[in-house]
Amino acid sequence: LEALEKVKQVNYDLVFMDLHMPKMDGLSATKEILKREKTKDLKIVAMTANSFKEDRDACIASGMIDFISKPVKISRLVEVIEKISQEKGQSA
Repeated sequence: LEALEKVKQVNYDLVFMDLHMPKMDGLSATKEILKREKTKDLKIVAMTANSFKEDRDACIASGMIDFISKPVKISRLVEVIEKISQEKGQSA
């Protein structure tokens, strides 16, 4: 629920979403965020210890644009940020 409140208050370019949170899981939070007019185009990336194909597929189906497994490799993090930056027409 904190994630839902934060994205209402600040215009983020990118959100890293954990799948396992105390009150609402990351998939549900992502769906809620993307339903709102103000945040419907927000880029959300899953960041989770779950690395099974079905977890990745569920993340993409919920509206997330990418998936990063924990523990995080810096090279993978940079790759995702660069990809999003290029899509927005910005340099990373």
